[in-house]
Amino acid sequence: TSCGKTKCEAICCNVRAPHSVETVLKELHELHVSFFSISRDASNKGNHKLFPLCIRYFTTSGIKDKVLDFYEDSDKTSDAISTKIKLILKNCNLEISSLSAYAADNASVNYGKHHSVFQNLKQEVPYLIPANCHCHIIHNTAKFAAKTLGKMNVETLTIKVYNEFSCSAKNVAELRECFEFVNLDWQNVLRHVPTRWLSLYPAVCRLVEKWPAVKSYFLSQGEYNCDQYIWKFVAGNCEDGVSDTPTIAELYLYFAHHVGIFHSKILILENGKCCSPQLYSVMHDLLIELNQRLQDEFYGYKVILSLKELSAGERTKLKSQLNSF
Repeated sequence: TSCGKTKCEAICCNVRAPHSVETVLKELHELHVSFFSISRDASNKGNHKLFPLCIRYFTTSGIKDKVLDFYEDSDKTSDAISTKIKLILKNCNLEISSLSAYAADNASVNYGKHHSVFQNLKQEVPYLIPANCHCHIIHNTAKFAAKTLGKMNVETLTIKVYNEFSCSAKNVAELRECFEFVNLDWQNVLRHVPTRWLSLYPAVCRLVEKWPAVKSYFLSQGEYNCDQYIWKFVAGNCEDGVSDTPTIAELYLYFAHHVGIFHSKILILENGKCCSPQLYSVMHDLLIELNQRLQDEFYGYKVILSLKELSAGERTKLKSQLNSF
């Protein structure tokens, strides 16, 4: 059977949701759970600001993650959020003193040093643990480190290349011909959205993998029909825009692909089986690997080969930037 939108909403909001919360609270009280953690996020649906609040606790059958509440609130300040969390816990007969950790994204409203949701909750629970997103921390580390590479922003390149083919069947057809010309299997370039930061590395990987075809396409367009930012990568300082040697700008692209160690650590932390005792070793291993690459001056195979072809001044400048990263 099926039901309309209104009836379905009524069943979910007035029957299934309350029953789900009641089941969770019953289990918590029956098992006498001593400590639990909470996590929250914010999401926009049109002009509505929605906040899910989840609870995590441990039982003899393993870790349980349940939705405790899902509410709408136009006030997204740290004071309003922390007040609402306390009210929900109170209405569920859960002592805030049993709260062990607070998990959320790394926005300043959640983990600001002086005034945030975490700081407000910590006034009530001094031993509260900040369970912020280390995946996001690793990503931000790489993103802000990339500022040392000057104006050659690989993220911007990825977005601009995708935009070239996202809405034009003619451009895609010409790109397919370039794939055939350089003898590569056809695959679309991937979309990257800055707010969906996990899409960046896969998009860069696809761009590097299919770069000969992509470069061939933009060179065939010519400088005046090509986005000037993309042209810097494909043509560099070559007067005619044709060269078998990678441009200096291309070396930044290859280097960005090479530092996939950031992405590999994120995948480990994203794994549902990853638990808190592993966190230190993952972060520590990342630091060791970065220090080792800095000590060895290892920037990736293609970059190292191309460094030999550069002038002494260009080589010194590029190595300085990569080491700064």
